[in-house]
Amino acid sequence: MAVIPVMDRLNGVIVHAHGGDRQTYPPIQTPLCASTHPIEVGKALLQATFAPHLYVADLDAILGLPFAYIDYPLWRDELGCLWIDAGIRHAESIVKIAECGHDPIIALETLEDWQQLRDWRDAFPLVRMIFSLDLRNGNPIGIGEGQSPIQIAAKALEYGYRRMLVLDISKVGQSKGPSTVELCRQIRRLDARLHLISGGGIRSWEDVQRLTDVGVDDVVVGTAIHEGKLFS
Repeated sequence: MAVIPVMDRLNGVIVHAHGGDRQTYPPIQTPLCASTHPIEVGKALLQATFAPHLYVADLDAILGLPFAYIDYPLWRDELGCLWIDAGIRHAESIVKIAECGHDPIIALETLEDWQQLRDWRDAFPLVRMIFSLDLRNGNPIGIGEGQSPIQIAAKALEYGYRRMLVLDISKVGQSKGPSTVELCRQIRRLDARLHLISGGGIRSWEDVQRLTDVGVDDVVVGTAIHEGKLFS
């Protein structure tokens, strides 16, 4: 098990994600460093946690800003391989991320249809992609609306995805505990080989343990790290 620090970038700086209302995220204030620059915050997180890599929600890319991808080669040079959610809607975005040495996150939120999920896995068999099962208050969003989370997880497995992030965006930054424990337990039963990742609302090591106890391999954490609740 590894704790994977989270960074959210908006308007070129790292912000504090809270509750999924992205337009209101303020610039990060953290005792780890005085900067909001992605490189400086990323280095501070890696140094504080000894994590193998970072998870980046690139809100600039998700919002379609044209400059979003420019920094990806520098991020690789300075921070290593990152898991990047760039709101992927086209295969070209997968290429841009993978060519820079990062792992693309295929988010349910920005998929246009289920055929994309199958086509991209077939087209990029050697790329270390992660499928993100995106929820809001426990319900799938985007093209997943109206379906059960476990049905969507089973579909992603059928299409060949072997790494899956389960994240309720309405819970991030709220420090109310993880809401995905039971769902992760059910997903783990679908495939013992799946690399399962989750987080959102983490308050303490006890919350991390609750997720690992049901078969989660890696736990993504943001606020609790900056508040000194996991590492000191």
